[in-house]
Amino acid sequence: ASGASGATVVHQFDCTVPKGQACPGCQFHKVCIAPEGDTAKPNFWSLSKVLEETGLAQAPDRSIIMKMDIENAEWLILATEAPSVLSKFQQVILEFHQLGHRLKHGLYAQVVQTMLNAGFRVVHIHGNNAQ
Repeated sequence: ASGASGATVVHQFDCTVPKGQACPGCQFHKVCIAPEGDTAKPNFWSLSKVLEETGLAQAPDRSIIMKMDIENAEWLILATEAPSVLSKFQQVILEFHQLGHRLKHGLYAQVVQTMLNAGFRVVHIHGNNAQ
């Protein structure tokens, strides 16, 4: 996202580490991202709350890039987010985890369909085989 000066702002979120990577324009939030409706802990935010708290809720559709690598939590987050939230992102770079869990393939297919319904195109899926 761009700040008031037009400079790129990078919002980093992680409740498991004390600080983020230092870089120009980086703002670290000691917060974890959680599925909508599963944010009872004060340092767990949904994607919609992330947009509100960072001032990006009013950003134009398709104006934000998101990179997400959150060790298997990505599935429920993306399955429960509203299309209006997902539409804020132009590009979503994801590391999907635990693709080999066959009992969860229905959820995984739901997430892919949710992303397609939100206007995204799947460019590449490469499974991370680390357990």
